[in-house]
Amino acid sequence: MNTLLSVLREQQKKIDPKLLIFLVLLLNVKLLVKLLAIVLIYLLQPDFKFAQSFKKSGFGIFYAILLGLAIFNALMNGLFGIENYWAVFLLGTFGWAACFLVTHQLRVFAEKLSQQKLENTLAALFLLNAAVSIAVLISIIFETGHFNPYQYQGNFQKYFINTGDYIKGVSFDTSTTNAALNGMGMIYFFYRKNWMMLMVCLFILVLAGSNLVNMLVLLTLAFLLLFKSTKLEKSIIFLCVLPFIIFWAKVSPQNNEYIASYFKKNTSGTPAQNISKKPPVLTQIPDNELNPDQLKKKTAILFLDSVGKKMMDSFHVVQINASSPVLQAALEKKSIPKPDIHTSAYQHKDDSNKIKKEWIQFALDNQIPQGTNSGDSRIPGKIKAIKETLLHLKKDHFYSLTGMGMGNFSSRLAFKVSGLGIAGSYPASLAYINPDFEINHLKLHLSYFTKQEKLHSVVNTPNSVFDQLLSEYGIAGMLAFFIFYAGFILKRSRCLRYGLPLLILMLGLFFTDYWFELLSVVVVFELLIYTDFKTITDD
Repeated sequence: MNTLLSVLREQQKKIDPKLLIFLVLLLNVKLLVKLLAIVLIYLLQPDFKFAQSFKKSGFGIFYAILLGLAIFNALMNGLFGIENYWAVFLLGTFGWAACFLVTHQLRVFAEKLSQQKLENTLAALFLLNAAVSIAVLISIIFETGHFNPYQYQGNFQKYFINTGDYIKGVSFDTSTTNAALNGMGMIYFFYRKNWMMLMVCLFILVLAGSNLVNMLVLLTLAFLLLFKSTKLEKSIIFLCVLPFIIFWAKVSPQNNEYIASYFKKNTSGTPAQNISKKPPVLTQIPDNELNPDQLKKKTAILFLDSVGKKMMDSFHVVQINASSPVLQAALEKKSIPKPDIHTSAYQHKDDSNKIKKEWIQFALDNQIPQGTNSGDSRIPGKIKAIKETLLHLKKDHFYSLTGMGMGNFSSRLAFKVSGLGIAGSYPASLAYINPDFEINHLKLHLSYFTKQEKLHSVVNTPNSVFDQLLSEYGIAGMLAFFIFYAGFILKRSRCLRYGLPLLILMLGLFFTDYWFELLSVVVVFELLIYTDFKTITDD
């Protein structure tokens, strides 16, 4: 026991438990847990030298500008006079203030800790995330009784192509969050030459099965291959591509078919084929179209069907003695047939849950058409959302400069305060829906997510940081981002090791969700950037 305790103490010295706990709590999907993390860290590490964050971090300046724009819009547009907007304002300003408080503490950690301790703590975080992800996968394997649940079609295809959706990691948010975190972890450990941790992040990224994040990571790896890698690192990059190929070819080939069918639909305009479509019954296929094994199976099925029919026809005459030794021997020799994956239990059942029914009812009550907003069905919902934003700003130039205000057009906040449960629970008595939001992004969201599940994709959500900044904070918000957030990194990109590849990946991710409001992926991103700045001085 003493030996075990001494080993634990030695391992504890290699990491910073305070930073690790802070990160784990912040990554949690629950808002109250994030609030607890912020309060706890300021009690344990009471650093309030915010002026330094303005001097040393463009991130802090960006968050302060967005908070100022939110207050300016609320006052100038008379939003406080609208019923329930005060609650929207408080929740939104808390979100930007939380981002500022968190980035300040991340900068403090990066300055105080050694480079090795930062790396060890990040490695501990990704190992913990991997352990949670693998534990979930093992539980799915035990539940299904199938070693590869990515090909298990039972239980109405609860898992199958959707298995990766359950691999959420320590955030317990979505598999997209898990994939994005591990994608950034790959870039970091790649440049730290920590190949074991690189493989850990790669393995979990592939298991999460997020096709969009996978493509963004592969594009970032392509950038590294062409511009920022040595010969050894180029070899590592080629090895990193292999797990994606194996996963798409062997582990989850239906994902490959899904991607192919999606691109076919968006290039030809023809509807994508349903990858789980029931194939024709074997007995209905002509003999000349069957191979020898299939022909034998067909003959056996027809024979057994005829015997069964004969027995049923004569059942009213012949009485079978259940205790007959002959019958018992026949039953003992009878093997248990394997389940037919083409039966209803192995086909997807698209049931409407309670929330989905509420969305449909809301659409009917508010006369929101149940269909996509654009006549071209090949265009993803995310592109349609950006078009809606641009058209609305063009129609009303007043909002172009500073936007329409928090929660009024495109944000997680706007969806949350609608009270429809789209972005978490919210008191119905405080519900707020801006009319412009209702006839644009809310209508667009409902047009996809009240339909069949094959439309419930990241590419069909209006969620996008750039859409949020442009619509709710206008040109001023976009300039603040490119000057003080992205520009903060770009100005120093020549001195940074992995800052530019991380920024490229993050810019792609900013098209996929409202990451600032989620306060998860951006937390790790900013810590890695601060760590890269420290690498310049330490190494």
